[in-house]
Amino acid sequence: MRLQQIAPQEYPLDLGLPWDQPLEGWPEHLLVEMARGISRNVVRFIRCRERIYAVKEINEKLAKHEFQFLRDLQEMDAPSVKPVALVTERSGKPNYALVVTHYLDFSQPYRIMMAEQPWHISYDVLIDAMAELFVWLHLQGVFWGDCSLSNTLFRRDAGRLAAYFVDAETAVSYDRISDGQRELDLMIAQTNVAGELMDLEAGFGLPGGVDPIKVTEDILSKYHKLWSEVNQQIEFGAEEQYQVERRIQRLHDLGYDVEEIEFVTSGENDRLRLLTKVVEPGHHIRRLESLVGIKVQANQARRLLHEITRFMHQYNHRREERGKDKVSEMVAAHIWYEEEYLYILDMFPDEYRSRDDDAELYHQLLEHRWYESENRKQDIGMREAVRSFIANVLEKT
Repeated sequence: MRLQQIAPQEYPLDLGLPWDQPLEGWPEHLLVEMARGISRNVVRFIRCRERIYAVKEINEKLAKHEFQFLRDLQEMDAPSVKPVALVTERSGKPNYALVVTHYLDFSQPYRIMMAEQPWHISYDVLIDAMAELFVWLHLQGVFWGDCSLSNTLFRRDAGRLAAYFVDAETAVSYDRISDGQRELDLMIAQTNVAGELMDLEAGFGLPGGVDPIKVTEDILSKYHKLWSEVNQQIEFGAEEQYQVERRIQRLHDLGYDVEEIEFVTSGENDRLRLLTKVVEPGHHIRRLESLVGIKVQANQARRLLHEITRFMHQYNHRREERGKDKVSEMVAAHIWYEEEYLYILDMFPDEYRSRDDDAELYHQLLEHRWYESENRKQDIGMREAVRSFIANVLEKT
């Protein structure tokens, strides 16, 4: 048996586990129950030193491909599960290997998510999350080959959903993906997602008369709209150079950074054509991390950046009233992080902080404060918001 492990200090594994034996025969006392979706392969969950891992048993050739592909995605800072170990040359089940990934904290498969959340919340954000993940992959030249809801995990992201790539058995990476490859990927996704929703409809029913075909059509429509906007070319006159800043700002609003811009003259009325080369989405994530050193999901980052901006304006206004100079965004961000973000999160008992990640809990608190302030016709303040949120929301769920 051969076990190849990544970052053993961060993701420790128990070498005494029966790694060379068939996964389906592992004793129950070694396993933990976690929310899981449907898989064509044998999948089990284990706990090692307070970390949870998913262990999947597949053909050794496919396992090696998937393990390396997930490693490559991590180098790109991809929205995907993190590979931890690859177990090959197993005596108990030759030609089959184990791929070990770190369990994505606070994530849910689509079946569990749809069962636990109101459909009118899940529907639109599910479409957006799947389309955004697809655009990310295709921008990086990744052909998924087997996109489905079952091969995706979802996490709450400041009132929306973030989708994470899970299964890389069929994925292939190119320098640039062709239009034909993109359309084939989308066609496979449409077939798989529609089939999964039809299966869910037959087994448990879909509320509100939701049409599985309409859902897949909406995912493709959202994808094409986002892909077109990210890759759009614009023409403008020499006197309209403000269009450049507008275009870059729009891409930032969508969450994309601009790696390169190129101007091409059209030879007609001295007009210019702007070509933009975007890098992977994550503009807000990277900006927040550069300010306060925390890494969260895209919509959470956008929400926290808004809070930092609000805090900076209020803080600098108070300083000006006292005749003091304004502080920079970097200084204001660190003060906000210490005196508001961490201070407020520390008000929550551990039992509630363990339910979701800190950024999502903070977002939910801000939403609760807004609703309660609207209902009471006055700003209730953060201390009262925390008390009310615990008593009226967390203790009742």
